[in-house]
Amino acid sequence: MDSKGKTARVAPGDLQVIGAGLPRTGTTSLYTALEMLGYDRCHHFKNSIGGNWFPYTQSRQWQKAMQTDDAATRRKIIKQIYRDAGCRSAVDYPSSAFISDLVEIYPDAKFVHSVRSSPLAWRKSWNSTLDQIYGRMMYWSCFLIPHMQWALFPTMYGFLTWDEKRLGTTLNGADDDITMYERHNEYVRKVVPKDRLLEFEPKMGFGPLCKFLEVPIPTDDQGNELPYPHVNDTNELQKGIKVLRLVGLVHWALLGGAVWGTGKASGWW
Repeated sequence: MDSKGKTARVAPGDLQVIGAGLPRTGTTSLYTALEMLGYDRCHHFKNSIGGNWFPYTQSRQWQKAMQTDDAATRRKIIKQIYRDAGCRSAVDYPSSAFISDLVEIYPDAKFVHSVRSSPLAWRKSWNSTLDQIYGRMMYWSCFLIPHMQWALFPTMYGFLTWDEKRLGTTLNGADDDITMYERHNEYVRKVVPKDRLLEFEPKMGFGPLCKFLEVPIPTDDQGNELPYPHVNDTNELQKGIKVLRLVGLVHWALLGGAVWGTGKASGWW
């Protein structure tokens, strides 16, 4: 145990812990918890796609994986992604969209299936945040932002095609549509062996999680057990979406100004 209460770092290698829950099921809290327990670097959408800048290598690799029907080839792509990123754990999408592959790629890994208090709670959380990225206004307002065009949009829209293929439904839906949540949970329970799976809610705390992973609960400098992190990033996501729209509109304004200036200088108008 180090001075910050983190357990000793696990040996470098392939994924040892995989979050199987959908986005908006406490994946950011689980991400934080796993890094506290020494399973870092943890792979999460925000640092793999959201934080993947030019030349957008990882985003392109995930897109390639979603477009690859041959399981052996797809699994080779996925395994290389985690190795290149130096990950010991993974949560959230894209990872949890490939659980059947990850079960085979990492036969010794344990799976933490994060769930919400109810299917409708998940739907409300999704529709109030990430669902907005799929809107037409979001697409066109951010059309000129390179990261959105080459990394975020292709990957996010790729999720729709991939989920339709594996589950016959997608993340998007009406406020009372819980089909995706229920089908994904059934899928996880079906493909992950019971002895490798923990169904988990953040309110359960570190106790059940650490028992399942066979690691001690992290403590502070005085030896007091640290509380399980509860990271509510709803406001952060909503603000981020607004900022992206604003940045996108600035790009459009700059383009419009450049076109107008060029036309004025050339005597077009």
